[in-house]
Amino acid sequence: MYNCLPSSAREKIFTGKEVSDIKIHLGKVEVTCADGSVFEGSIVIGADGVHSKTRQLMRTLALEKHPTQSWDPEQPYTASYQLLFGSFPSPSPPGFGYDIQSKDKAIMYFSGADRGWFFLYKRLPEPTNRRTNYTDQDVESVGQEFMDFPLTRTVKVKDVWPRMSGKGLTNLEEGIVQHWNLERIVLVGDACHKMTTHLGLGFNNGIQDVVVLCNSLSKVVNAPLNNEPSAIELTELFERYKAIRMSSTCSLQGDVWKSGFETRMHAWHNTWYYILSRYLVLLPWTESFVMQHIMSPEFRKGQVLDYVSKEEPMKGTVSWLHPMKA
Repeated sequence: MYNCLPSSAREKIFTGKEVSDIKIHLGKVEVTCADGSVFEGSIVIGADGVHSKTRQLMRTLALEKHPTQSWDPEQPYTASYQLLFGSFPSPSPPGFGYDIQSKDKAIMYFSGADRGWFFLYKRLPEPTNRRTNYTDQDVESVGQEFMDFPLTRTVKVKDVWPRMSGKGLTNLEEGIVQHWNLERIVLVGDACHKMTTHLGLGFNNGIQDVVVLCNSLSKVVNAPLNNEPSAIELTELFERYKAIRMSSTCSLQGDVWKSGFETRMHAWHNTWYYILSRYLVLLPWTESFVMQHIMSPEFRKGQVLDYVSKEEPMKGTVSWLHPMKA
């Protein structure tokens, strides 16, 4: 993606930077990095993940100004599961995928042309909102619990473990923060909402945040007067952005719930999830019912950039609520 950008855009991208401080001034915002470099601009968009430094600094600024006001805790998400992920030379033809289910554990496996990937889910002893940094020893310890679990009908975790090209262990946080913005600062993606990975909807929702935010910013930037928006105007814009993403016209809240539901169903979180996974979802009509009445109504809510003209290349049975503008 980076290589496809014009040189004028690439020269504005700085890698290896670590934000250490944010200061809000009249008409601008200033970001200081750990290496001492300073950048100024109109707004800061915090797309820096589940442990967002931008979110932490935004919280500090808010409480410094109004110490008694209610704000999200430093660690706003709760994790009930941990995830061990990894890649390795693919032991099966491309396009293969398997789900393996067990009590408090589950596996997703996918194969590409050359590489395979597994996602090993394990229920935590109890839900936690603490940030956990796992060691290589932790990775090995959790991996040993899955060694005899199958990835395919003929391959087990222990067969690919010695040939891993990379692996890691993390908690699967879930939740939506209450505060998405402060004056000239706004959050997107995992910085303001987090879901488990079973449905692969976290990235999609991060993109949807950016689309809705850019649509609002485009209207301000391209307004006839073309004035620099004030902090008050930006606050109103950012609040509208959050309101849209949290409304029924978007799928965010449903996606957080559905993702957690799917993970719990695969890991037989309790008797109800076990019955649902082992019996109800196997009924011949279940898949079509879920796709038609649960998934499709949410998928069709996807937002598009309303200031970019592009003809929709495909038209399906289920129409988009926000089609591309030709």
